[in-house]
Amino acid sequence: MNAAHVETGRREFPQLRFLEGDLHTLRAEPSSALIRLANVGRGLTKDAAEALHAQVLPLLVDGGLCLEGSTDIEGHVSAFWVLRRQGEVLSRDALVLHTDGARGFSPWLFRDVLPRELRRDVKPGTVVHAFFTAWTEVWERVRTADPFESFVASVTALGRPELDVRFVSEGFVGWSPTPPSA
Repeated sequence: MNAAHVETGRREFPQLRFLEGDLHTLRAEPSSALIRLANVGRGLTKDAAEALHAQVLPLLVDGGLCLEGSTDIEGHVSAFWVLRRQGEVLSRDALVLHTDGARGFSPWLFRDVLPRELRRDVKPGTVVHAFFTAWTEVWERVRTADPFESFVASVTALGRPELDVRFVSEGFVGWSPTPPSA
C-alpha cells in the first residue's frame, strides 16, 4: 500500500493495524489477516503468479485473505482475486469486479484489468467470454444514460447464482466462475 492508502485506512479503521511496504516488510510480521497486492501480478506469467502466491501464503493467518488484482490508472475500474489461506494453500474465493462509472460502463470495460490468465480466456467458447457476453446482452436491455446506474441494473438483472451482489450499490460484484453446464 502506498502512504496515502495507509493513512486513509488508519483513519477509517483505527482498530486495524496497517503496514506500508512490500512482501519483504511483511515477512517481519507474518500474521496478516489481509494483504492487498494491487498491480503487482498484472504482467506475471502463470508460473510467476504462483510463485508470488507462494510468497504470500506464509504471511497470512489461516483464513486470511489476499486481494490480488489490478486497476486502470485512475482506479475507476478494477478486478481482483479474493484468495483465502486454507491451511497450506491459497484458494480462489471469487473474482471481484469494481467500477465507479467514471469511465462509462460496459461489461467489457473490465477486460483490460482482468487477471492475466483470465484475459487470455476472453475468447468464444470459454467461461469468461460466455459470462461477459451474457452480461452485455442484459446490459444492452437495461442500460440508462447513467453509467453507474447501468452497472447496478445490469448486475441485478443478470441474476446469476455465481454472483455476489451484496455490495453492488457500492460498485462491487463478486463472481465465482464455474464451467458452463453441458
